[in-house]
Amino acid sequence: MAAPSRQCKRHPGGIRRTRLQMQSSKNFLRFLSNVCNNQVNLKSFKFGLSAYYGNLLGLSFEEASAISARFQSGLEKCCLQPQPECIIQELTSFQKVLCSESKLDAMSEDFRKCCSKPALDTLPCVDDLKRQPHQSADVANPVSSKLCEEAQPHRIDRYLFLIGVNHASISLPVLTTVLDRIKNTVTACCSSADVTACLTEKESKLKKITALLSKLDTCSRYFRLDLPSFKTLMQKEVQGEGGEKQTQAWVDLGTSCCSQRSPAQLCQKLTEDVIKYDDDTV
Repeated sequence: MAAPSRQCKRHPGGIRRTRLQMQSSKNFLRFLSNVCNNQVNLKSFKFGLSAYYGNLLGLSFEEASAISARFQSGLEKCCLQPQPECIIQELTSFQKVLCSESKLDAMSEDFRKCCSKPALDTLPCVDDLKRQPHQSADVANPVSSKLCEEAQPHRIDRYLFLIGVNHASISLPVLTTVLDRIKNTVTACCSSADVTACLTEKESKLKKITALLSKLDTCSRYFRLDLPSFKTLMQKEVQGEGGEKQTQAWVDLGTSCCSQRSPAQLCQKLTEDVIKYDDDTV
């Protein structure tokens, strides 16, 4: 008599582990795609990264800049010609830097939980952590000629870092677009014949662009309201000629760029549109 056939049964625990592994892989690939797009497309990505780590870990400008530079060097090696071995090696190495035991005592419980995960799960986990409200030391006066002093290198970078740390809850494409606008204005003045006169002339513009960052952080309201209510709120806040276009620019920015993994090129354009239509910055 033929032996009875046997049906292979998969243990529920094994199925669950397989699903979790697939979900983890999807999360990592989404994270990697986002950071590589940012690395390639955002002009001032390093300022945004430094501000992010400065906010998340309470780091100084020097410490945050060193960590962001380490992360960027790995992305530069691996993003344009992705190779699994390169990505795994670089991000595993960066995880050890980010989760150094010397920093663990100062980290939040949520950050420590991320660091306890496997290397390739740590960075997506950290990327999902909520940016905390933060107030850094007073931002340097933008009209000060000290921003251009050769004896104090990285003065402009430090100035942008302090601005960015205070607004790290804004998605990187939006934040870096505004920081890049500020950087270009200050750098142009530093190259002018009369630095002080140029910065004085641009003082109003610099202050308005910086203040716009607080206004750009509309995502808490966007997530709290449904779309019609959000649009109505924006209509109430927009005044003057071109109000309809300006309102739509804010709505487009909210719907597309509130996520921390917002598309780099699209959100740069939408941020420029908001700046363009904002009466106070034109």
